[in-house]
Amino acid sequence: MTISTTRWPAENYEDLLEKILKSKGLSYANSRNSLLQISIYFSSLYEEVTEEIPSITFESFLSNIGGSLGLWIGMSAISIGELLELCFFLLRSMKRHKTVTETQTNVIINDTVETTIIDL
Repeated sequence: MTISTTRWPAENYEDLLEKILKSKGLSYANSRNSLLQISIYFSSLYEEVTEEIPSITFESFLSNIGGSLGLWIGMSAISIGELLELCFFLLRSMKRHKTVTETQTNVIINDTVETTIIDL
């Protein structure tokens, strides 16, 4: 960036400026103290735009939460299913054990009854 200053209007331009102002009905008196010209020069015509873009939008945030909840709820449903399966297997095993015990008891009782009948 550079800054430069100069007096305006220049002395050689005052006559032309006076004619222009008079043609528009304006006064030229004391023009150096009441007029100003600004010239702006750009060192480069390229413009740099800095923009912030969120990496996670609100929609993707909600979908991430939904996916995580779905995963945890799915795992919970699987765990509940496994617990039900375990209970089923335990009950079936207990029923089989009871049935085997009753069968063995009946066999032992029948064997003793048969042996006593034969001995008579």
